[in-house]
Amino acid sequence: MEGAMQMQEYSYEGGESSLELMPTSIGQENCRPGHSFGPGERNTYLIHYVLRGRGLSCVGGRKYHVGAGEAFLICPRELVYYEADAKTPWSYMWIGFSGFKAAECIGETILPERRVFRYSDEELCHCQQRMLEALQVDTGRDLMMASVLYEYLYLLLRHYGRSTRRENVIRYGNHYVKKIKDYIASSYAEGIQISDVAAYLQVDRSYLYRLFKEETGKSLQEYLIEFRLRKACELLRTTSYSIGAVACSVGYADPLYFTRLFHKRVGMSPTVYRCGRETVRE
Repeated sequence: MEGAMQMQEYSYEGGESSLELMPTSIGQENCRPGHSFGPGERNTYLIHYVLRGRGLSCVGGRKYHVGAGEAFLICPRELVYYEADAKTPWSYMWIGFSGFKAAECIGETILPERRVFRYSDEELCHCQQRMLEALQVDTGRDLMMASVLYEYLYLLLRHYGRSTRRENVIRYGNHYVKKIKDYIASSYAEGIQISDVAAYLQVDRSYLYRLFKEETGKSLQEYLIEFRLRKACELLRTTSYSIGAVACSVGYADPLYFTRLFHKRVGMSPTVYRCGRETVRE
């Protein structure tokens, strides 16, 4: 039935591939009264979040009345029907995604049985809004979309997972933690800050802080400092670089700040450490 207005849609430029997760469509619709889809199948996972109004979703012989603030899940290759209310039609945002890990991620939540759920974390809605905003991005758009999708699915696992919260963090959080550590290992000498890590991964800074802390038991800032000081200790042991050169080589532009930080963390100055060749305390 004709009825979509102000619709935006995104299609992943890479097409079908062996990616573990990839967005296939993102968009928003303000529906006319009675606007519907089906009965028919979708070939990807779809999650619609209702911004205003209400409507009806039918799947598996069951009817679900969905209103503002609620979301409903559609799984691939199942017969579905959904329709905007005749008097107060819904407006919604949606995310479509696929990949060989999509079924695993959704299967680890209670959503296939529940189907309709409320966003208990405002970051879920924020993820969808960021995807819509990313439609205007030219360079790196696919990477940004995929990055936000990982964050979105992590939040679903965190709030609606069948496993314990800690098990979900361990299982799904490793993806970002590994990327964070890899980026720090390759860029620590460039004076990067936490905001640079977040910008590189194109995810929210507070989300990175929370995820890294839950996964590793230490803050991201603490990890970055410890990594740099271990590299500084290595240079002090194996080179004759000046203290200023060592500081610069591990990402500290101010040698005095580096010396104070080193003394505070290691318990001695860089010069004394070089003479004694101690190891940095964990």
